[in-house]
Amino acid sequence: MNKDINTAQVSITEKLTFTVSEAAEALGIGRSAAYQGIHSGEIPSIKIGNRIIIPKVALQQKLQAAGQTNPKG
Repeated sequence: MNKDINTAQVSITEKLTFTVSEAAEALGIGRSAAYQGIHSGEIPSIKIGNRIIIPKVALQQKLQAAGQTNPKG
């Protein structure tokens, strides 16, 4: 039963979202480029008050979908 408690604590403390800076770092782009991607809709985001957060799952899905497209040429 102790194992179940530890598993629950890990899942609760794991963040489900990135800040803009964290997403930029994960993507290997600058913060300004991340904001441009958010405003253009290329990077999925949620605005809560004055904060912009990027759901990890949505960003992963976007990257997977981009990786599945066949480049022309």
